[in-house]
Amino acid sequence: MLAAFDDHHGIPELGGLLPLSKAAIGGAFALTFVAIRAVIWPVLAYHLTNDCRAVLADGTAHSPPIVYAFLTGLLGLTLLQFFWLVEIARRAPAEISAALSTARRSDAKAA
Repeated sequence: MLAAFDDHHGIPELGGLLPLSKAAIGGAFALTFVAIRAVIWPVLAYHLTNDCRAVLADGTAHSPPIVYAFLTGLLGLTLLQFFWLVEIARRAPAEISAALSTARRSDAKAA
């Protein structure tokens, strides 16, 4: 839903027309991203890593190269999760400020 407010990839000027909606959807996206990808993802990645290490250690892995491929993919995806988290934290204050500023201007015009 947030992509619809993007001027380049969504509906041009939608964010200007509905600044509070853009801010609310952006905030909801950021909160769910943090909850799922910054809290739940590392816990599940930890458990998967332990399971992979266990099957490698006891020799029950059907194909050790496949297990290592899963671990490599998991590492890459986990690094992306944290990169995106930093990007959200970096951009969120400016996005919120811009949305609130636009909302104030809209309210001033209406009055």
